[in-house]
Parts: sequence; C-alpha cells; structure tokens
Amino acid sequence: MKLYQSIALLGLAVFGLASCSEEPDFRAYDPAAETTEEQVTFAQAELSYRLVPTDEIPSQIPVLVRRANAADSVKVKLNATSSDASIINCTADSVEFEAGSLVDTLWVDFDADNYVIGTEYTLGLKLAVDSGVSAVSAAGLDSTSVSLYVDYTWVSAGSCQFSLVKPVQTEAVTVNILAAKESNGTIYRLVSPFANLVSEGFTFDNNENLLFELDEDYNLVAFEPFDHVVATDDEDGTEYGFYHNPEDPDYGQYCSVSNSGNVFTCNSVAYYGSKAYLGAFTFTWDNGYPGDE
Repeated sequence: MKLYQSIALLGLAVFGLASCSEEPDFRAYDPAAETTEEQVTFAQAELSYRLVPTDEIPSQIPVLVRRANAADSVKVKLNATSSDASIINCTADSVEFEAGSLVDTLWVDFDADNYVIGTEYTLGLKLAVDSGVSAVSAAGLDSTSVSLYVDYTWVSAGSCQFSLVKPVQTEAVTVNILAAKESNGTIYRLVSPFANLVSEGFTFDNNENLLFELDEDYNLVAFEPFDHVVATDDEDGTEYGFYHNPEDPDYGQYCSVSNSGNVFTCNSVAYYGSKAYLGAFTFTWDNGYPGDE
C-alpha cells in the first residue's frame, strides 16, 4: 500500500492519539483480617452504564466504599467532579462509616427526566487525602468514576458502498447504515465501515461505527469526531488510521464533509505511524437513501 500527499505542516509528523480500554478496570477488595489502620477504598475503579431509551433509567446509582478496620466510626472527606452537575451529581461531601461497619454506600443522583439522548454524563469521585484517614489500602482505589450513556434506538436505513480515496484507494465494500429512531431522520451511522476493507500488506480489523448527521434536505452536515486506528502493517505492525475533528485548532482545516446527492465524502487527517497525510473516505448510499423518497 503506497501512502502519499503528506501535509506540509510543522508539528504534524508527530501525531499522538489516545486510546482507552473497552473493559472497565474492576478490582476486588479483600479487607485484612486484622488491622488497626483506617484503610478506605472504592470497591470499583469505574461504573459504566450503557442503556437504550426503553430501559429503566436509574435516578440513583450506588457506589460502594469499603474499609479494613471497623472498630470505630470514621468520616472521610470526598471530592466530586461532574461533567454536568444539573444531570449527574453526588451531594455527599464525605463518606461516613459507623462503628462495626466495613461498607458505606454513596448515592449518585441522575436526572432521569432531563438527560439528552446520545450524551455521556460522567462523575468523578475522589477520597480526600487531607481527611486524616489513609484513603487507599494496599489493594484499594482512592478514586472512581461513574458514567451513564443512553444510546439511540437504531433501525435499518439501507446500505452503501464504502471505500477509502486518500491517502490510499481501496475497492468499495457494502456497509450497512442505521438510523437513530429518536432523531427524526437526522442522525445515522455507518456500521463497522473499515472492517472489511482490503489493501495488500495491511490488515483492516476496526469494528467501530461512524456517526453522521444530515440536514432536512438530506445533505451531510457533520461526522461525529473520531480517532480510529483502522489497520496495521502486516510486516512491522505500524498503525494506520484516521483523525477527524473540525474543531481542532491545528488540524480542523483538513477535516470537512460534503455530498453530491447520495455520494458522501469525509475529509480527515490520516496517519501511518508518526507520519500524517491528507485522508478521505467516501460512500455511495445506493440502498435506502432518504433523499430518493
């Protein structure tokens, strides 16, 4: 596979892109059988809720806090940081253990009536180190996070022919398109568009979806920002991928979208290892395009 059309932009050659684990980091906590120390820990590093509108949306989320010594009552200060305190918050400013108790439950409040679908809400909790109590045991956690995301109800919206055009061209493959039922015909997503692409010397194995938005005339308005490693070099394992964020002050000028009828194009930055290029992919919505109705 030959890459070409490098971007002549200072600083773009070294392009660090973050990734995250798909699985929450759950750690078991086993209190010591005998201890005189007040060792306090959250039971889990992360609580993540992924729901759909038909699920029962919780108004409160329990967060367990444990300690190793139950001899006396103790109070541990707590700090909370919310992505949107009007939707998700924790009103408690401390964790309070009664004498004889190893476990306390914090309650995170979630406004189940006024959340915005498709928006992730997060709350970070941290045991304060100045509370006079050791916040972390030998196997414990002094912080945790709670996140809640209500996804759209996705229904079939046909399929398209998807291919890369920059910095490398691939043959088109058929990709399914889903519509967000609650968006009234404005939000759609491509289902795993990179997964079945073929280019000699590279393995495409990315199963992530790409979300995009149309206006009332079925023209492409935007792609949700993404940062995807889509393939690896079979010879040396070098990563090949795409970055798209029009709001980025450095690279946004290379990220745009357009369409001509049912033919859609997304321009982005492509990267191969530490080298950056002009990147783009296109898809022809040849089955179920709403503009044809």
